[in-house]
Amino acid sequence: MKKKILIFLWVLILFSAGLAAQTDVAKDKNCRAIFTRYEIKDNDSIEFNLGRGRGLQLRNRQYFEFIIPESFQGRIPDYAYIHHRKEFVYFKPDENGMDNDNPWIQTAFRNFQTGEWKIWADQFGSKKRSAMRPDEKPKKNTLYNFLEHVGNFAPDRVRIFNLAEGNPELAVASIHKLGLVFLSQKDSDPLTNKVFTDYEKLNRLTLRYDLDKKAGLKLLQNHSFEFAIPENFRNRSIFHIILKHRKDPIYAANPDDFDAFDPNAAYILCEARNQKTGYWHKWADRSSLAKFSEVRTADNPEDETLHNCLRTFGQIEPDRFRLTNVGKGDPDKCIANVHAVEIMFAPDLKNSETIEKIFTPDTSFSRPDLGRPVPLLGGGPRLSGRFPGALVLGKGHEQRIKAIENLPEEHQFETGSRLGENYQIDTNGDLLIKLPAKRAIESIELAIGDLDITSLEYNKDGYFGRSGKAEVSIFIEKQNRESIPLLLKNNLGMAGMVLCGGPGFDYLTDPGDRLRIVVSNDIAFLMGFRILLKVM
Repeated sequence: MKKKILIFLWVLILFSAGLAAQTDVAKDKNCRAIFTRYEIKDNDSIEFNLGRGRGLQLRNRQYFEFIIPESFQGRIPDYAYIHHRKEFVYFKPDENGMDNDNPWIQTAFRNFQTGEWKIWADQFGSKKRSAMRPDEKPKKNTLYNFLEHVGNFAPDRVRIFNLAEGNPELAVASIHKLGLVFLSQKDSDPLTNKVFTDYEKLNRLTLRYDLDKKAGLKLLQNHSFEFAIPENFRNRSIFHIILKHRKDPIYAANPDDFDAFDPNAAYILCEARNQKTGYWHKWADRSSLAKFSEVRTADNPEDETLHNCLRTFGQIEPDRFRLTNVGKGDPDKCIANVHAVEIMFAPDLKNSETIEKIFTPDTSFSRPDLGRPVPLLGGGPRLSGRFPGALVLGKGHEQRIKAIENLPEEHQFETGSRLGENYQIDTNGDLLIKLPAKRAIESIELAIGDLDITSLEYNKDGYFGRSGKAEVSIFIEKQNRESIPLLLKNNLGMAGMVLCGGPGFDYLTDPGDRLRIVVSNDIAFLMGFRILLKVM
C-alpha cells in the first residue's frame, strides 16, 4: 500500500513539473496555479515561462503565484518584466468597433520577512492592459525600479492578477513570461575591466568620455568599461545616456550583408552604481535588456540614446557607469567597438527659478521629486499627428498653419499664437525668449515633435502623418547679436523631449540676453518648454 502511494506521489510530481505549475485551489479558489520551475538567465536574472509559447490563461480575479528560488530569496529585485496578451477569440467589439472587455494585469510581491504583499505601482498606476496580440508577439511590460515602486525588501513570492473590466468571460489574459532581474553589488573583475577617468564637460549637465573617436575601442566578450563620475556630479541622478558604438564588419557573420543574422552578436549591458548602497542598477526598456551593437563601418557608429534613466535607474546618486559585453557565441567574433559615452544628468530642480510655458494641454515635464519621472506629451502620434495649441516653428511655418486649416475637419487643430511680451516668433519661425539678468542657465527642456499630417498618409512606422527631418538648435543671443551655442542640430522625432544644459563654463546672463530656438530642415511643433535658472 505504501509503495503504491509513493508511486502515485512520484507520478504526480512528474506531471506537475511537466506543466511547470502546481494548482492549489484548496488554498485559495482564485489561485489558478503556483509555479516553481524557472530558468536562470544569468547570475542576476531568472525567468518563468508559461504555456510553451502560447501562454496560460488567467480569468477575472484569478492569479498566478511564482515561488522565487531560495538562492535568490535574499536579494532585492532591480525590476521585473511580463509578457502577456489577450487572444483574438475574445474580441467582441461594440457598435463603435471598441473593445470594452479588457484584462488588466497587476503584480504583487511578498516581503520575505513580514509576509506582507506589496503591489508595484508607478506614476501611471499599478495595472497593465493585456492588448490583443498573436501568440508569437505578446505585449511586453517592464516594471521598473523595484526599490522606489515596491519597497526595500527581498521578496520570496510574486503574484500576477487579472483585474478584468467589462464582460469577465471575454476579459481573459494569457500570461507568457515573468522575469526578475536582481540588484547586484558585484564589482568588475580588474583583469577584464578598464576604468576611464578623463572626460569633457559639454555643458552644465553633460559629460563626454571619448575612448577612440576614429575606430572605437574593442570591448571583448565578458569584459567591461567603467566610467568614473566626478565628485561634483555624484549627487545628480542620470537623465539619459548616449552610447556611440558598433560592431566592426571584419567580425560580421556576412561582411556583404550587415543585416544578416549573427550568431556571435555583441550585446552591451549598461549599469549605474549607487554610491550610497553599492548596488548596480541595470538599464532596460520594454524591448531589450542590453543594447545590440549593429555592424557598421568606423565612420558610421550608432549614436544610441538610453532614454528614461530617471525611470529605470531611479533617483540614485551614481559614482560609476559600466558597459559589459554580454554577447554569446564565438568570443573571437563577439566584439563591440565603443567610440564614446555621454552621460547627461537630470537638472537640479532645487533652488531654481523656473520659466515654463505649456501650449499643448496634457503636456508636462518630469518631476521625480514628486514621483513623476516620466514627462508627458500632449500631441503627436497618440493624437493621430495633431498638436493642439502648439507653436509652429521653422521656415515655412505660416504655410504649414494654412495647410492645417484646410485639412478635413477631423484632422484640423488650432495652433498657438498668444505668447506675451517676453516671447515672440520671428519671420524665420525662430522662437525668442527673454532671459532675466545675472542668472546661470541650468537647463532648457523642449516638448517638441515633427509629424506632418497635411500629407494625409501613414508613415513607415504605421503612424498617421509624414515623419520629417527637422532639427532643433538653441543659442543664447546677446544684444550685440553674438551668440553662445547650447545645442546644435538635434534630430527631432515624431514627438519627444529635448534637454540641454547651460554653458559648460561659468556664465551669468547679461541684460538683454535671450534664447533663440531654431528649427531647420522642416517644421516642428513646440508643445511646451521649461527653463531652469540659478541665482548666483
